[in-house]
Amino acid sequence: MIFGAGPFSAAAIVAPVLRAFHNRYPKIAIRVEVNNWLQLLRMLNEEQIDFFIADTRALPPDEHIDVTSLGALPIGFFCCRHHPLLQPPRSRRRAMVSTDALLAYPLASVRIPPIARHELAASLGLPDGAVLPVHVECDDITLLKQLIPDTDIVLTCADRLVRDEVAKGTLVRLPILNLAQVYGDWGIVKLAGRTLSPASQIVADALQATMADEKTAGRPRASATPSARRGS
Repeated sequence: MIFGAGPFSAAAIVAPVLRAFHNRYPKIAIRVEVNNWLQLLRMLNEEQIDFFIADTRALPPDEHIDVTSLGALPIGFFCCRHHPLLQPPRSRRRAMVSTDALLAYPLASVRIPPIARHELAASLGLPDGAVLPVHVECDDITLLKQLIPDTDIVLTCADRLVRDEVAKGTLVRLPILNLAQVYGDWGIVKLAGRTLSPASQIVADALQATMADEKTAGRPRASATPSARRGS
């Protein structure tokens, strides 16, 4: 079984799905192609992959593909608990962090789709056409998380990627002024009229369930129920 994933979605939700699939079906071989949506769409049309998951808003209208919308992912900015942006507030309620204060420090991130990067910039009040400045960019989220302790680096990523660290208190989610709650319109893309293999369908269903878990975990999402659409 071969499927594709955009770098951001690969880091955010693919790993736990693969782990659960392998535990249940250890003898089934899986290959994941991590790439941008243009390359994944080409691979899908050439039948090199069964399906792919990515932010689908940039996909051109195409009657030859089916897209199952998965909704959006919450994204935040995270720092170590001793970061200067977390100086003890005078009141019990922590003060909101302004864009100017945030951007005074280096940002780290996995590769974010360009459209989501522009959305983040707009949400932070940056000028039209501006993109979020990222100083350290790496698709290895484990490496990025290791960079944050005892530094002034701020990590921006999906909430679920640092849920354990936030729960332990090693990372803190910054209260950013005017930050939108969710970003993206993630979807599963396959060829129209094609039925996925049983193994691929299991993985696709698990990806949908993982996205749905964001709502039950108390995370905001743009869409509660995945729905199929054609030519999006």
